[in-house]
Amino acid sequence: MSTAAYLGIDIGTSGIRACVIDNNKTTIAEHRIALSFSPPEDGKNEQPATDWLPALDKLLSAVSEKLTAKNNTLKITAIAIDGTSGTLIACSKDGSALSPALMYNDSRSQSQAQYIKQHAPAETAVHGASSSLAKALNLLQHYPDTEILCHQADWLAATLTGKYGISDENNCLKLGYNSILRQWPDWLTKLLPEKVLPRVLAAG
Repeated sequence: MSTAAYLGIDIGTSGIRACVIDNNKTTIAEHRIALSFSPPEDGKNEQPATDWLPALDKLLSAVSEKLTAKNNTLKITAIAIDGTSGTLIACSKDGSALSPALMYNDSRSQSQAQYIKQHAPAETAVHGASSSLAKALNLLQHYPDTEILCHQADWLAATLTGKYGISDENNCLKLGYNSILRQWPDWLTKLLPEKVLPRVLAAG
């Protein structure tokens, strides 16, 4: 009889790590893999999203080996992935990355931020050159064939499920999602084509 275990994966700028817990919230396995990265320069901070996949594969293999060595009845029944919420990638419908990932603190989208300031309500989380929305406008300008926009955690989760174009309320706040009304606001769809926006689910 198998015992349930739960895998959490956290990816950031410098590394990707995993933690497995059991039903008692006891940590039963951990692993970390470093990612190569360059410090931001002149507001630029990007990474090839495809560099994350080999690291994710290695991480999953290492965790699997540790679980097997510890207790071969343990079975992962759920996986949660989190990443930097402002990191955004332009993708095709099948999830192929068309652009590098603009990292959470990439601040080159200054002109886009000024444009957003003219149209977005002041109380929203979309203001500033490092917001997901500013990056989205930047990406659409440079990658006009973009079919979906993916946040870092969404893209990695989709590589496991095969279902791209799905996000959650936390990731989408800086893209303009209204988490109170639980919808994309009308003002946003005047700035972005609605077809590139992900379907938003409650976190978890």
